[in-house]
Amino acid sequence: MEHFFVMVGQLLDSAMTGGLVVRLTLTNGCVVEGVPVTPASDGARVDELNGTGYQRSIDLAGNDVDLAAVRQATVVYPNSAA
Repeated sequence: MEHFFVMVGQLLDSAMTGGLVVRLTLTNGCVVEGVPVTPASDGARVDELNGTGYQRSIDLAGNDVDLAAVRQATVVYPNSAA
């Protein structure tokens, strides 16, 4: 399970660097979409998720998302009609 969260964290960090939109589906069925605003691997913060090295929550286009609630992560093709 931790490997999943590490991969999601890497995806979020890469999407932030490239300015790419990410679509996250959460455990409650909600879908949050946008460009990550804060890095998932921010070492200055202390709310680490399960010893993964990634933050428990990230800012995705102004939405605070609990990384532990993510069940699916997708990178949206640039300039697509979502």
